[in-house]
Amino acid sequence: MKKKTTIKDIARVVGVSHPVVSAVLKNKKSTIKYSEDTRQRILKAAKELDYKPNILARSFQKQKSFLVGILFSGVNQAIASDFLHGLQKTLSNNSYSPVTFIHNNCEEELEYLERCMEREVEGLIVNAAIDDEGRSNGEELSRLSERIPMIEVFGDEISKVPSLRLDFYSAAREATQHLISEGHETIALYLHDRYVMHEKYPGLYFLAWQYKQGYQHAIREAGLKEVVVDHPITEELQVPGSIFSGAYQHALKVLDHPAKPTAVLCHNHEEVDAIVMAMVASGRSFPKDFHLISPGHASYTKTGQCRMTMLVPPIRGIGERAATSLFDLIDGRQTEAMDFSLKLEN
Repeated sequence: MKKKTTIKDIARVVGVSHPVVSAVLKNKKSTIKYSEDTRQRILKAAKELDYKPNILARSFQKQKSFLVGILFSGVNQAIASDFLHGLQKTLSNNSYSPVTFIHNNCEEELEYLERCMEREVEGLIVNAAIDDEGRSNGEELSRLSERIPMIEVFGDEISKVPSLRLDFYSAAREATQHLISEGHETIALYLHDRYVMHEKYPGLYFLAWQYKQGYQHAIREAGLKEVVVDHPITEELQVPGSIFSGAYQHALKVLDHPAKPTAVLCHNHEEVDAIVMAMVASGRSFPKDFHLISPGHASYTKTGQCRMTMLVPPIRGIGERAATSLFDLIDGRQTEAMDFSLKLEN
């Protein structure tokens, strides 16, 4: 491994004492005097030598861990990679490191929360768990937020904590309006059947519920008839393919619906894959000008089977924003909840 550059290495290259180099790199008021030319030469040498500050030393000196705890629900595993990529990049640029845990239920979330606290993280970014009866650790996390900076992502379970959310209501409404503007008069909505549980247990499957509300708004506004087709989820949402399996089994219900839809708005990209694969397996072809819309990138977007449009969520951007919002709280600044739009892309 390449030897790590130290302050003394920079001092030797520039020809100054290491306390001068230290004063320049810390960029804080000091009794040590140096010229602007010296400062510029030190910064140039630090960049050329790829100098990285010693985080352990800084942690000891500042009595800070430079760690952020991440508690992320396995239900959202499909977006975890992009989210963590954006988050980690921003944390790293600020000399912080993530302590990341993926939880599958409320009990695991509390267990991993305890581990984060044992590591003395300086803040928490939480994608909260919700059980099948709508229960969460929201109250415990809300109380904890009074002692440690906290940001919630992809949910709204923790009171008094700023939340960064995807706006699925507006996404479905705008996508449906887009289809209507193309001349489609019979537009079906295809989504999993658990969305109805939100009405009994607020917070549970709220994205699917929001999506349906947005679709209904646009359809009713245009004076059209709703065509809602749902499918079961055959496995727990944490299991890969849990959406696809049930969606595939019921895909032809959409295409053979008596209303004869000419476009389908899907709630999940696996539903698009399921519809395309079901059509191929049945040996049938899509009607002319048939249009599918789905959040995220489906596997079969380029097959030419029919026209497809994606609703692309800014997952990586939400990861970046989660980090900067948390830094605001850590530094004693206010930060606000935000809703993020999904972008239509052909």
